[in-house]
Amino acid sequence: MSGVLEVSSITIDSDTTLTSIRNQVADTKIREGKPNSFGYFLSPQKIYSDSFLISLIFIDEKINKVILRAYSETEEDGMTTAKRHMRWLIGLLGG
Repeated sequence: MSGVLEVSSITIDSDTTLTSIRNQVADTKIREGKPNSFGYFLSPQKIYSDSFLISLIFIDEKINKVILRAYSETEEDGMTTAKRHMRWLIGLLGG
Protein backbone atom coordinates (compact mmCIF):
# COMPACT_ATOMS: atom_id res chain seq x y z
CA MET A 1 0.00 0.00 0.00
CA SER A 2 2.97 2.35 0.30
CA GLY A 3 4.24 1.82 -3.26
CA VAL A 4 4.12 4.38 -6.04
CA LEU A 5 3.58 3.63 -9.72
CA GLU A 6 4.24 6.24 -12.43
CA VAL A 7 2.16 5.62 -15.55
CA SER A 8 2.12 8.07 -18.44
CA SER A 9 2.04 11.39 -16.61
CA ILE A 10 0.10 10.26 -13.54
CA THR A 11 1.11 8.87 -10.17
CA ILE A 12 -0.79 5.98 -8.65
CA ASP A 13 -0.26 5.64 -4.90
CA SER A 14 -2.23 4.81 -1.75
CA ASP A 15 -4.04 8.18 -1.96
CA THR A 16 -5.34 7.62 -5.51
CA THR A 17 -9.12 7.77 -5.85
CA LEU A 18 -11.50 6.79 -8.61
CA THR A 19 -12.37 10.47 -9.10
CA SER A 20 -8.71 11.44 -9.48
CA ILE A 21 -8.18 8.78 -12.16
CA ARG A 22 -11.37 9.79 -13.95
CA ASN A 23 -10.21 13.43 -13.98
CA GLN A 24 -6.58 12.76 -15.00
CA VAL A 25 -6.69 10.01 -17.57
CA ALA A 26 -8.75 10.27 -20.74
CA ASP A 27 -7.61 6.82 -21.90
CA THR A 28 -9.37 4.85 -19.16
CA LYS A 29 -12.64 3.01 -18.95
CA ILE A 30 -14.51 2.93 -15.66
CA ARG A 31 -16.99 0.24 -14.69
CA GLU A 32 -18.75 1.25 -11.54
CA GLY A 33 -20.64 -0.83 -9.01
CA LYS A 34 -21.02 -0.38 -5.29
CA PRO A 35 -18.83 -0.79 -3.31
CA ASN A 36 -16.32 -1.95 -5.97
CA SER A 37 -15.34 -0.08 -9.11
CA PHE A 38 -12.87 -1.08 -11.78
CA GLY A 39 -10.79 1.23 -13.92
CA TYR A 40 -8.49 0.14 -16.67
CA PHE A 41 -6.27 1.74 -19.26
CA LEU A 42 -7.59 1.13 -22.77
CA SER A 43 -4.12 0.82 -24.28
CA PRO A 44 -0.94 -0.84 -22.98
CA GLN A 45 1.22 1.43 -20.83
CA LYS A 46 5.02 1.56 -20.80
CA ILE A 47 6.70 1.00 -17.44
CA TYR A 48 10.45 1.22 -17.87
CA SER A 49 11.00 -0.71 -21.10
CA ASP A 50 8.04 -3.11 -21.01
CA SER A 51 4.36 -2.72 -21.84
CA PHE A 52 1.60 -3.67 -19.42
CA LEU A 53 -2.16 -3.77 -19.35
CA ILE A 54 -3.14 -2.02 -16.12
CA SER A 55 -6.33 -2.49 -14.12
CA LEU A 56 -7.15 -0.49 -11.01
CA ILE A 57 -9.58 -1.79 -8.38
CA PHE A 58 -11.30 0.70 -6.10
CA ILE A 59 -13.39 0.03 -3.00
CA ASP A 60 -15.57 2.88 -1.81
CA GLU A 61 -13.68 5.30 -4.09
CA LYS A 62 -10.18 4.42 -2.69
CA ILE A 63 -7.55 2.43 -4.56
CA ASN A 64 -7.45 -1.15 -3.34
CA LYS A 65 -5.41 -3.04 -5.92
CA VAL A 66 -3.32 -2.52 -9.04
CA ILE A 67 -3.13 -5.40 -11.49
CA LEU A 68 -0.31 -5.47 -14.06
CA ARG A 69 -0.37 -7.94 -16.94
CA ALA A 70 2.59 -8.20 -19.29
CA TYR A 71 1.61 -7.23 -22.82
CA SER A 72 3.09 -8.16 -26.15
CA GLU A 73 1.93 -7.28 -29.65
CA THR A 74 3.08 -10.70 -30.83
CA GLU A 75 1.23 -13.88 -29.98
CA GLU A 76 2.64 -15.48 -26.86
CA ASP A 77 1.25 -18.30 -24.83
CA GLY A 78 0.27 -17.57 -21.25
CA MET A 79 3.33 -19.30 -19.78
CA THR A 80 5.78 -17.26 -21.88
CA THR A 81 4.05 -14.02 -20.84
CA ALA A 82 4.02 -15.07 -17.18
CA LYS A 83 7.75 -15.92 -17.27
CA ARG A 84 8.59 -12.58 -18.90
CA HIS A 85 6.51 -10.76 -16.30
CA MET A 86 8.23 -12.64 -13.45
CA ARG A 87 11.71 -11.79 -14.85
CA TRP A 88 10.68 -8.13 -15.04
CA LEU A 89 9.48 -8.13 -11.42
CA ILE A 90 12.61 -9.88 -10.16
CA GLY A 91 14.77 -7.41 -12.07
CA LEU A 92 12.85 -4.47 -10.63
CA LEU A 93 12.42 -5.71 -7.05
CA GLY A 94 15.41 -8.03 -6.68
CA GLY A 95 15.24 -11.72 -6.05
